[in-house]
Amino acid sequence: MVQPDRKKINWDGLLNFIPLGLLFGQRPAVWWAKKNDIDLLLGVYKYGYANYVSIRNAREYCFL
Repeated sequence: MVQPDRKKINWDGLLNFIPLGLLFGQRPAVWWAKKNDIDLLLGVYKYGYANYVSIRNAREYCFL
């Protein structure tokens, strides 16, 4: 599987293209933050859509 190159992609600014008005809504959990959104998108990119268990168990993301 092709690994995303973290040096070339600005992952921290990944969600900056979304207007702020669309970001105000109910979070999936009280503790959910922008970092969780970014890690979820990275996990879907790396492991594929609907591979929740693989994404959640990956140590490089903040879900453990």
